[in-house]
Amino acid sequence: MAITLSEIKRMGFSQIPNDVKIEAKFRLVKVYSVEGIFLNKLESNSIEDLCCNGEDFSFGFGNSLNEIYQYIFNEDLVEDERKWIEENNAKPPFLIINVALNQFSVCESDYWKKDNNSIATWNGFSEAKKLLRIKGEKVIPQIIASLTVHFSLLHQPIRFKSILTEICGKTKLGENIVDILIEASMIFSNFTTVSSDQIKPKIHDSLNLYSQFDSKVSFFLYSAIQEKDRLKQFLFFFFAIEIYTHQTFKRIDFRNYVNNINQIPDRIRISGEQFFLELQEESRTLSQRFHWCAILIWVGIDDNDIENFKSIKKIRDKIAHGEIISEPMLPIDMIERLCLKVLSSHQTS
Repeated sequence: MAITLSEIKRMGFSQIPNDVKIEAKFRLVKVYSVEGIFLNKLESNSIEDLCCNGEDFSFGFGNSLNEIYQYIFNEDLVEDERKWIEENNAKPPFLIINVALNQFSVCESDYWKKDNNSIATWNGFSEAKKLLRIKGEKVIPQIIASLTVHFSLLHQPIRFKSILTEICGKTKLGENIVDILIEASMIFSNFTTVSSDQIKPKIHDSLNLYSQFDSKVSFFLYSAIQEKDRLKQFLFFFFAIEIYTHQTFKRIDFRNYVNNINQIPDRIRISGEQFFLELQEESRTLSQRFHWCAILIWVGIDDNDIENFKSIKKIRDKIAHGEIISEPMLPIDMIERLCLKVLSSHQTS
């Protein structure tokens, strides 16, 4: 049921004067509790090392929400941080991601509510928020997926639990326009202590991975780590491994590896190399390609990982063939570890 004009006015909204034009830039801010690690007390200059300012986004890590927010936006996130953390069942360390629209948007509403240095409009910037959400849905999963891959080298499991989503804007006059949604958070008890010196290179590696990450792979990895349903979670992890394996295999120039893994006699060097290349071309199945990637590219993958892959693939094949698989028996921990190891192994080769 649509809200009536009288109800809008009862909430304190009044008509915007005809000579007033409200223009604002909007940003989407996501706040996460990073579960799985405990960040040592930071030095005074550490916050700069744990923040990133990119063309499409910016983000920062730390133990204080307001300290990160001040570094990125030059203002506090909340008035009483300790009280806010207790009320929202949050726990440091925190990650704050900022995704912004670079252009000004014009208010489309006839009604507003002004309070000191802030403005509330009645659905006044719906198109701007729509564009911002579309951009966020593209950028944020890839950021979280990239960070998860490399932070998992510090400790597993790593989870980025969303505790606050804020869509806010500033007018050309510096007035605030805010829309807030509070989300629930769950806390892991298992964690490892890390320092800012350990996190800094992981941020760098994550940004490198972000620039290379295929959108399909990052989508399924992000979906897997967000999913609660174990069957869906298992399949999402498997899809990420499957897509990434095929992509990696297709990028391999096997001519560079002929002499490394084949002792071809000189008397049949030409025909022997051709036979090796033909053998690669005949590798069409996921298992064949996974083995070739492990042999030639993924230097971090070992025999145990190969056996785990075989076990995981058997389960996936049973699911594909309609067999009933007990969800509690699905090896979620195993497939998550393998997926993250595969994605990080390529980066360290």
